[in-house]
Amino acid sequence: MIYKYYKNIEFAKQALINRQLFFSNVSTFNDPYEKIFVFKDKDTEQVFVSHDSKISGMVCCFSKDQRSYLMWSHYANSHSGVCIGYDFSTTIIKKEKDGYAKCISNGKEFVLNEVNYDVYIPSVDMKLMHSEFDETIKAFSNKMECWKYENEIRAIRNAKDSNIIEIPRECIKEIYYGWYYDESREMLQKLINENKIDIKEYKMSVDFATKQMFYMDLNKTF
Repeated sequence: MIYKYYKNIEFAKQALINRQLFFSNVSTFNDPYEKIFVFKDKDTEQVFVSHDSKISGMVCCFSKDQRSYLMWSHYANSHSGVCIGYDFSTTIIKKEKDGYAKCISNGKEFVLNEVNYDVYIPSVDMKLMHSEFDETIKAFSNKMECWKYENEIRAIRNAKDSNIIEIPRECIKEIYYGWYYDESREMLQKLINENKIDIKEYKMSVDFATKQMFYMDLNKTF
């Protein structure tokens, strides 16, 4: 299971009702590190550093952790948003030796890969960059160590492809309502019931003794 945080409730509604994933171009990201590429010519062993590369790709970001205090603070509207749990196992068509998984949904392909956190920027083969998608995956699966708390998994697509993918209903498994998420919860719960969405619902809270986040199961009847 991997998780996507939503600060915008309208985006969460589209994810639940229309089953849509939105991909963003890496060029719009706020981290300068992700716009720096190190190219290596394997024939000459020359290395080039580019801050304004023509390399482009699209990414949809997920996390392995639905209980991250910082993630709820930074990506879910200060604990007022939601977090949706996804299981893409039914879309996976091939697992590669390098660790990433090739997926397909409604005829549209994407790759799931775990982000590597490091102080160094890995080099990519500039001759293969436009012909081998493996090099694109490598280029867009690295972040600085300070982002390690995100525990990020990335869905990656080629920039020339559509930035929206519709996924099967069975991929959407869980929804977590933020600590401060009260008023709109009723609206989303009504939406879930009206559309007969089979999804488990949880409410986040904080244990002040341990300073850890936990969730309460809203599916239980007492």
